[in-house]
Amino acid sequence: MAQLSEGRAIRCDEALTRVFSLLGKRWTGVIIGVLLERPADREVRLGPPISSTYRLTKRGEALRSGLLALGTWAELYLIRPSRAKVGKPSA
Repeated sequence: MAQLSEGRAIRCDEALTRVFSLLGKRWTGVIIGVLLERPADREVRLGPPISSTYRLTKRGEALRSGLLALGTWAELYLIRPSRAKVGKPSA
């Protein structure tokens, strides 16, 4: 693997910090992921009830390859939380 110069490594660290500051917000990653799977034009229906559908901007769409790569990485390397059984504790 090629070594990064100190200046380049610092710029990369700063960029990653900005990315995860955005994607690390509570629902941001989930919403972008859903929109990547089912993009739709923004349309407001007057109803009743009034409703809207949305699509990603070009900037949001540009996240596709990175988010897919992160999802693949997570499937390979992150342990899924176990599904705890609800009910009485076993004796």
